Amino acid sequence: MSTIRRTNLGGSIASFIIIGVILVAGLICVVYLLNQRSEQAQKEQEITTSKKQQTNKKSTNSSKLNNNSTKSEAEQEGAAATTPTAPSFSSDIPTTGPEVNITEISGLFLLSTSITGYILSRRRMTTSIGK
Repeated sequence: MSTIRRTNLGGSIASFIIIGVILVAGLICVVYLLNQRSEQAQKEQEITTSKKQQTNKKSTNSSKLNNNSTKSEAEQEGAAATTPTAPSFSSDIPTTGPEVNITEISGLFLLSTSITGYILSRRRMTTSIGK
């Protein structure tokens, strides 16, 4: 009489569906976070370019004022009255505390879970073959 050994290596449809849903949700989260980071990087680039432009304008204004120093004092007062100087405010917000990166944490979790699952399945397979 031959006995049929069942190894249960096929898996179940429910586990495949659950893992698929988890992977799709993770992919959606990663795409969303990358989109947010790219928008933030674009805003930071715009801020730095506007600051560079402001410093360039200030340097050109100071060079114009140096050129005006040869003119009479009346002309300098008239030029100073026509060019108002607005106070410049820094739009940088100081960063405090650690920045939690969700993608790194979720990546480490998924990597450790998959490694653990692989090791456990190999152990089960070797013990079931040995019986």
